[in-house]
Amino acid sequence: MPRAFVAMPFAQQFYPVYLSIREAAMKLGISVFRIDEIWAREDIYKQIEEEILQSDLVIADFTGDRMLDVANPNVVHEAAFARVNKKYLIILAQDHKCLPFDWRTRPAIIYQPTEEGLHYLQERLQAAIQAIMQKQDFGRDYAAMGYSQPLYNMPASVGTMPSPGLMPNVAMMPSSPTSAFDCMENILRSRQQPGAEESGQPEPVLPKGFHAEGDFIICETDQSKMKCILAATFLMGGEEDDDQKPLHKIQVSGYLIDVFAITNEQYEKFVQAGGYVNEMYWCKEGWAWLKQSKIQRPAMLHDAHFNAPQQPVVGVSWYEAFAYAVWAGKHLPTEAQWEYASRGSDQRPYPWGNAKPSRELANYKGILGKPNVLGQFANGISPNGCHDMAGNVWEWCYDWYDPAYYATSPSYNPLGPQHGKDKVCRGGSWSYDPDTLKTYYRFFGAPTLRNQSYGFRCARTL
Repeated sequence: MPRAFVAMPFAQQFYPVYLSIREAAMKLGISVFRIDEIWAREDIYKQIEEEILQSDLVIADFTGDRMLDVANPNVVHEAAFARVNKKYLIILAQDHKCLPFDWRTRPAIIYQPTEEGLHYLQERLQAAIQAIMQKQDFGRDYAAMGYSQPLYNMPASVGTMPSPGLMPNVAMMPSSPTSAFDCMENILRSRQQPGAEESGQPEPVLPKGFHAEGDFIICETDQSKMKCILAATFLMGGEEDDDQKPLHKIQVSGYLIDVFAITNEQYEKFVQAGGYVNEMYWCKEGWAWLKQSKIQRPAMLHDAHFNAPQQPVVGVSWYEAFAYAVWAGKHLPTEAQWEYASRGSDQRPYPWGNAKPSRELANYKGILGKPNVLGQFANGISPNGCHDMAGNVWEWCYDWYDPAYYATSPSYNPLGPQHGKDKVCRGGSWSYDPDTLKTYYRFFGAPTLRNQSYGFRCARTL
């Protein structure tokens, strides 16, 4: 049975915190103990270090037992020892001031010692432990395997549930520079070769953080409805513009995709959960851009034309869109995933079929003059059950844009060029002409573009 060592003060007021930690861990099959719960030999400090080395992860609460803003020195020593020895580490504190200066750049669970705060602590701690348990090397003796440190492979899901009204932060990832953004990219790149589902597996297994409800899959972090799309083969591209050519056969493995674009209401949860202050959700270039631009929210939230709760969020760059997706345990759809979700396998020119666009089917230039509240075009749904994939907002995709890419595209789960200047977006928008609504129409924008016509939906490769 995996076990966790808890480094924290032993003062009586911390016992309810310890019980909350123990309950959260035991629900996941992790045994938990503090050094005061086991027989200690004469050299207690040596035994603490031995117990840390034998544990699968360490939970360290830096909260001071004498002064709230001064870290407990024993916990500092124990956490440092765990870090040096490459142990998975989850950091807790009741105040950021408790964290030593050189630990403050690391994500931590900041909680309050109230009933609501301890419930929040349990939620975030469970999410952190689940992420660590998905590591390939969790619970294994990696020294015996010939490695000098853990392998740090990607957890199945890195999304965590926000807790309104409490100070937001994210659960501690292992003591490695690998970010949640890098981990999600690793998931995409790990699907470059056909897997089990192409060998007869009838249906993919859902990752942690997602569950089925009727015909939909629910993402537990942002509560978005998603459709499960099984592995398929289709003809990608068109014959009208050069960047759509040539038509080429593509295989996609199973994936989930949002039924609707992400709304202002959903995006606000990301903001409140610390999305704009936590580096782990962002790619390196996106974080540098964010810090330089000092952006804290989408560009159009001040405008009543664009800020209704159930309107798609607009004025978000590609960097912001992907950071949101990573926070939710998802990613932006690849261009191939987006196109197959929009058109299916029959090469239809529009999500609804062959009929020309009309005000009953989509929101485009001259129809409404702003993004519509989601789900208003029941006759415009794609064959895979997705709404508003023609019109309303341009939707960011994962891929870099290259007009000649289709000539050399891999035939299995293509991810686009390795480098570029612009990112692909798809679907047309409320402010563009109807010819942009076609399922194969390709468009693009700089990853820093924050335009009132650009939004996004998320996907999750299985």
